[in-house]
Amino acid sequence: MGQTQGGSAGNLELLEKIKEQQAEIEALKEKFDLTYKRIEGTNCVILYNSISATLAIRSSGLTIESGNVDTNIICKLPNNVKISNISRTTTVMTSAWVPTDIANINVEEGFGANISVRCANSRTNAVIVDFFEIPIGSLEIQQN
Repeated sequence: MGQTQGGSAGNLELLEKIKEQQAEIEALKEKFDLTYKRIEGTNCVILYNSISATLAIRSSGLTIESGNVDTNIICKLPNNVKISNISRTTTVMTSAWVPTDIANINVEEGFGANISVRCANSRTNAVIVDFFEIPIGSLEIQQN
């Protein structure tokens, strides 16, 4: 009978440890929510969770002037999203999706900012389709 009582006590201790571990797991799930949320802008989508973010750009029918960043807008962030400290290049393609140039991406400051490109050559009816990871510290989302 002494073994049964000792065995029961050991089982209770084991059950308590399992419950503690389950509580820790639930707390971590809340802290690190891995479910992706989606926010759509104009010609772009941001997918994010608590540890990563991705910006996807899909823009076509573009007129790109060489060297002119102000008029080469390829997409617009949602009004509640701000991205900072991005240094990235992308490929400019023809309407047949043939790569023609490499362009630098420029993100304006502020929420709902325009994203534009600086390209060495002028292009008409250009297409840009790209996606890249955004450092989570560079992404700010205002909750409505």
